[in-house]
Amino acid sequence: MQNAEAIAFWKHRLADAGQGSLMVSRLGNADGLRQEFEALLS
Repeated sequence: MQNAEAIAFWKHRLADAGQGSLMVSRLGNADGLRQEFEALLS
């Protein structure tokens, strides 16, 4: 398995987070995301 250390790290971090809400995202187009949020709020 590649990235085994990264997977183990994030598995541990998720366990530390407990039962709280968690949002994970990969941001590709910051301007597009900003425009979407502005459209939702207007």
